[in-house]
Amino acid sequence: MDENDLTIQIRGESVTLMPEHTAFWHAGVLMAADLHWGKAQSLQASGVASPCTLDRDLARLSRAIQRTGSHTAVLLGDLIHSADSMTPDLHERICAWRRTIDCDLVLTSGNHDRHFASIPTEWRIRALPELWSVPFAFRHMPEPLPDVFVWSGHLHPVCVLKDRRDRLRLPCFAVGETVGILPSFGSLTGGFPVKGPYRTYAVAQDRIVETGEP
Repeated sequence: MDENDLTIQIRGESVTLMPEHTAFWHAGVLMAADLHWGKAQSLQASGVASPCTLDRDLARLSRAIQRTGSHTAVLLGDLIHSADSMTPDLHERICAWRRTIDCDLVLTSGNHDRHFASIPTEWRIRALPELWSVPFAFRHMPEPLPDVFVWSGHLHPVCVLKDRRDRLRLPCFAVGETVGILPSFGSLTGGFPVKGPYRTYAVAQDRIVETGEP
C-alpha cells in the first residue's frame, strides 16, 4: 500500500481502494470487476478500428497482485467481452500472462460470461456464481444479500465533478451500507454515473480521492 491508495473500514475489515481500479481486502484478497478481455477483438471483428489494450490491462492487474501480495484475486464478472473476443491470439496472450501469476484466480460470473460454457483450462480460473467469505460476499450484480456486505461490479460507476466552467467524468468506487461497486477494470469500457446512497471514491490519475455522493 502507498500514499496514492485509500483504506476504508467495512464491517470491521480494512479494504484498500487502489488506482489500478482494484480493491484489496487485507485478508489477502484482491478484487477487480468488468475486465472485458477481448473487447478490442470484438470491435475489430465488427469492422471497428480499435487499439488492443489487453497487454496493458494484464500488466496493471499483475502490478496490483504483486504489490499487495494477494493470495487470491476475485474477478467480479464480465471477464470476457463477447463470443468474438476469443481469438487464438487473445488465448495465447492470457496463457502467457497466467504463467507469470502465482495467485488463485476466481471468477464470479457476469452477464457477458454467458457466451462461454467454460473458461480455458490453461487460464486456471475457477468460475462460481458468487463467493462468500464472511463478512463479505463477492458477485457480479450489485444486489444486497442478508448478513454480508456485497462487493460487485456490472455498473461501471463514474462520478461527475463539475464547476461553472468544466465537467469531468472519472471512474469511481461506489460504497454503500450493504453494497460496494468497483469501477470497470477494462480500458475500453465506458461508465455511467451511479445512483443511490453511495459514497464515491474517484480514480484521479494515479490516486484515489474521496468525492462524497455522486
